[in-house]
Amino acid sequence: MEETTLEFYKDRGQVQENRILELQQRNKDSNINEQSIDLDYDLYLEHEYLFLNVNLPGVLEQELKVELNRGEIIISGEFPNLCADEEVEFLERHRPSGYFQKNFLLPPDLLIQKHEWQLVDGVLQIRMILKADQKDSKLLLD
Repeated sequence: MEETTLEFYKDRGQVQENRILELQQRNKDSNINEQSIDLDYDLYLEHEYLFLNVNLPGVLEQELKVELNRGEIIISGEFPNLCADEEVEFLERHRPSGYFQKNFLLPPDLLIQKHEWQLVDGVLQIRMILKADQKDSKLLLD
């Protein structure tokens, strides 16, 4: 039973990876989302954890990827396009749509042991566990 569960999560991860690659290629081919995406977020320390909460309204968990890579968190996915009719003429457009990728630089003096994330009510909640002796470090962001 345990082996089947591991296979399920491995397959699920591969499906997510393939979907993200497909979205990236589709975005490159069509130039859908050239606007700069400015996401609302909170970054804070609490005890031995570093938290990053990001507003991602409408984004589905299966179309979201979160990576920890050399001092930064990389979030990629797709905002839904609720108006898919190509004949529509937007008078104003303020909501993001299409593929996105956002990099968050982490403070250089913090060492992250591991991270975990969940998407709850349109808010991506990332919890990063700090290595020992990191909870008193000063938090500086660019």
